[in-house]
Amino acid sequence: MVVFLPALGLTQEAASLSDTETSSQRQEATSILESINDAFFALDRERRFTYVNRKAEQFWAKTREELVGRNIWEVFPQTVGSMPYQEIERALEENAAANFEAVSPISHTWFSSRVYPSPDGVSVFFQDITKRKEAEEALRESEERLRRAIEIETVGVIFFRTDGSIIGANDAFLQMSGHNREDLAKGLVRWDEMTPPEWMPHSLKAVEEFKSTGRTTPYEKEYIRKDGSRWWALFAATRLGDEEGVEFIIDITERKEAEAERERLIAHELTARAQAEERRRLSRELHDRVAHDIALVHQSLELHEALKHKDPERAAAKMELARSTVKEALESTRDLSMELRQPEVRRGLEAALADLLHDVVPPTVDSNLSVDGDEALVPPETRNQLFLILREAIRNAVTHSGAARIAVELDIAPERIVGRVEDDGRGFDPEEVRSAGSNGLRAMEERAALVGGTLVLSSAPGGGTQVRVFVLSEDG
Repeated sequence: MVVFLPALGLTQEAASLSDTETSSQRQEATSILESINDAFFALDRERRFTYVNRKAEQFWAKTREELVGRNIWEVFPQTVGSMPYQEIERALEENAAANFEAVSPISHTWFSSRVYPSPDGVSVFFQDITKRKEAEEALRESEERLRRAIEIETVGVIFFRTDGSIIGANDAFLQMSGHNREDLAKGLVRWDEMTPPEWMPHSLKAVEEFKSTGRTTPYEKEYIRKDGSRWWALFAATRLGDEEGVEFIIDITERKEAEAERERLIAHELTARAQAEERRRLSRELHDRVAHDIALVHQSLELHEALKHKDPERAAAKMELARSTVKEALESTRDLSMELRQPEVRRGLEAALADLLHDVVPPTVDSNLSVDGDEALVPPETRNQLFLILREAIRNAVTHSGAARIAVELDIAPERIVGRVEDDGRGFDPEEVRSAGSNGLRAMEERAALVGGTLVLSSAPGGGTQVRVFVLSEDG
């Protein structure tokens, strides 16, 4: 059988050439066909293989010796009626070239094919394009997922640039922000202009993360609507280009309002609990201090009356004891009446503590106050209880320690709050104080517990005293 390669002009017409010239051209054509990346085969008019290159052998897992001289539809009967069958038959019958893509009935993989007819048969080039088709399908599915995401009514989607512009948005985002398509087309919808000034540092931090990693960790912030009102949203962005990205946005305004209401109710409950506990504490104080003093005064006056004629000196001592005890009772009553009032911390803890030090610390005692952090991070009820704890510690230091120096510190951080009162006074044994049932210490510990905090007392005879209160924030 004469092997012919019509695709390269080597047909039976080459018989007019010398055997040497024909052999040379055939060798050159074979070399070319064996070096190309395409699989290639040639058929004569009887649909018999006349040539099969190495790539085609690999694609079909058959050698050319198994194929050359045999009818293609007999070798591969499963292809009869398929698109490759129809296109090759059409090329032979109509003498028309064909270019198509299809799934191979043999390997069940995608391939692209080019069919070139000639008077003696057809030449067919084909390539495995399965990976390209899979990539195209993955891209199509990704685009379809994005399209469905964009159409979700509860999720806003914007296409943005890091310069602050928004170049595209879905209807959900426009509804959230109060803008319309006309605003978007005119360039009036910009994420930098919708971001309140106090939230811009958060946005810039997200932009830096976006530039360095190609995405942003989901974060929350406020946006300004077209009418000037504000709304809360959860944001997460992914890079599309060097300076462009897509961001998905969920309106969480209702959740934030519910959280604020919950915090208000919790604060109200804490306040009510604190007030009830304060009443119980004051009741104990009235009983333990004032009532005891009054009973002592009454007893001293009775003894004075009984001794004033028999033992005037002892009677006078009892009268003096009654006078001093009445004075102490008055001071206790005055202190308790002051504590019945709401602590004056509306101007802030620092101002309230400064006023307290000015009012209760004698001029002979050195005092100093240090406050570090943002008081806005401290919830109102926590602020009240902290003040009462520190006030009690300061009064104890002034009344009992004999200190020459009193230091008050307040350290406020997002995750925790620490208050401290320290003196260089005479100190005491904390265990003895606890076993004696100190009302003041118990009251400070109870106040700390009300706001989820802990009180730590450190002291030793001759070593001064330190009272510390630790309160963790909800995030801490």
